[in-house]
Amino acid sequence: MRNGERGGRWEYRAIVTRTIEPKQLGLAGTLQIARIDRRIGAKAKLHRTWLVTSCSERQLTRKQWLDLEQQRWGIENRTHHTLDVTHRENESRVRHHGAASILGIFRRVFNALKQAWAKGRSK
Repeated sequence: MRNGERGGRWEYRAIVTRTIEPKQLGLAGTLQIARIDRRIGAKAKLHRTWLVTSCSERQLTRKQWLDLEQQRWGIENRTHHTLDVTHRENESRVRHHGAASILGIFRRVFNALKQAWAKGRSK
């Protein structure tokens, strides 16, 4: 469990892990399952995430689970948030599978170009 300040905001994260057999979940190779509870801000909604891995408890500790989950949020904020806000991807009304795929590729290319441009800029 971690509590404390993060970027000026109060953060609470807790993890519960359990060793399981692959047949319990129906996924070949599964050795662990984890539930991570996360809340940022004192009054924020609690987010519960379930994760599985083929790593044993010796290979992937609780602290490592939490670190990996935190990195995942960085990806969410950099990529998916941009797609949702800048490109309004969730509001897209394109229903033809081929057109939706092509538009998705263009959005991701534009995101990559924007991120490359932002890295090269002097601050």
